[in-house]
Amino acid sequence: MPKLTPDLERINIMKLMNSDPNQFSIYDAVKCNLAIEELALQYDYAVGDRFVVDYADFSLQHLTKLNPVVLAKNITLFEEAYSSRILSVEFINLPSFVSKILALFKIVMRPKIYARLKIHDNLESLHKVMPKECLPSEYGGTLSNVQDLLEKLDEVVANHHDYLLQSYENVSQEHLRVGKTEENGAFGVDGTFKQLAID
Repeated sequence: MPKLTPDLERINIMKLMNSDPNQFSIYDAVKCNLAIEELALQYDYAVGDRFVVDYADFSLQHLTKLNPVVLAKNITLFEEAYSSRILSVEFINLPSFVSKILALFKIVMRPKIYARLKIHDNLESLHKVMPKECLPSEYGGTLSNVQDLLEKLDEVVANHHDYLLQSYENVSQEHLRVGKTEENGAFGVDGTFKQLAID
């Protein structure tokens, strides 16, 4: 969402824009997420991210297309490479097979992050933890609707197309990496001390 919360947190809405399971690809979703995170790394100043995951159009057919390994790698990239802080994940409009989804998340998430998952039965419950002025109109907020916000985000991504292409070409030059040091005896033992016991 374009507006930060009073605590400088960014709210991210995750929702299927096309309910056709045949059009759903977890790989495309991850690519989109990485592009947005790449831009956020350069331009965003939020202290953390709160996610609203809307399962309104999610079906069992969508669930079969989820890959736990890809989800785990995406979460690792999000937290480690992009240094993002997942403050909470708020689920709304959960279908009856929610236990399978949450079991999948429990597999790929660290326990600390899994503890930040919250289920909301209605929008009033969501409004207790998220300010209305930072939510789109479909969620009882004062911002414009999701489609308008998505179009604005698409414009931002399109304006940074060249930057994104260039950033994905950046790779480490492994031939320049310094190899393991050899013990030379000058300073005793090479390496670092994680525990040091002095008698």
